[in-house]
Amino acid sequence: MSFALYKAWMSSDKGFNFIQAYFFGVSPTHKSKDSSGAIGARSQYEGLMGFAVPDFGIIYRSQFKGSLYEIQYSALISLLKFIDNNKKHLGQFTFEILTDSALVVYQVNNKKHITRELEPYCLAVWNHQSKIKFKISWVPREENAALICDLKSFPVNNDIKISFDSENPSKLKELGKSHISLI
Repeated sequence: MSFALYKAWMSSDKGFNFIQAYFFGVSPTHKSKDSSGAIGARSQYEGLMGFAVPDFGIIYRSQFKGSLYEIQYSALISLLKFIDNNKKHLGQFTFEILTDSALVVYQVNNKKHITRELEPYCLAVWNHQSKIKFKISWVPREENAALICDLKSFPVNNDIKISFDSENPSKLKELGKSHISLI
């Protein structure tokens, strides 16, 4: 058993089935007005989104153009698509998905009204609930491993081959014997 799988087994109440995953979405801090003249979350930015599955040494980051909340939802959807595309290796786990985005957590958990602009994103997340076992919770920003982790911090046993895009597995690149990175 690899160390990551052993660690997952040890952290589970019911045995070998629990993994933590994190996601984030950030946009530039400068204030910019959108087409309606509003300042803030609805402004369109070239933001950064990503996710991490520390137990498997997986970290993914990408640019995304949208409002802050669209960027955050896109990170969550990317994580869910990644898990779904890798069911062979990840399908046995229940995921505790953690983020510092309170709005996304509240909307996905039906505790806050979903705006018309974010409804398609939230529906996409809900559609994955029938495919993937997960719950989503809030953590303080300083505990969001997707924001603070460095790939070098998470050694991985390379007996697990994972791809982000099930139709194009060449998007994976191995770095040495103990790390992988999505490119």
